[in-house]
Amino acid sequence: MYLYQLFETITNMATIYYSQSPKTYANVESEILICFSHGRINKRAKINIFQSSKYWNITEQRINIPKVRLLNNETKVLIDDVNANNER
Repeated sequence: MYLYQLFETITNMATIYYSQSPKTYANVESEILICFSHGRINKRAKINIFQSSKYWNITEQRINIPKVRLLNNETKVLIDDVNANNER
């Protein structure tokens, strides 16, 4: 059996999910954990990504970063121009 077939078989039967560590560092950030469960096997590992709890989405198991933080002034102007042209 090839490695990719083995991985596909394991992932079809197992559950992999992300969670946020209850520990906070510097009173602001907490670490993202990856959890693997399959039958009686339950493993949790740290992935060394730290972020504020206000950006963690529990239901979608992902980090939400507001677009405002990602855009600089030049990018905002370009996006506004594209949106204005699409509305015409």
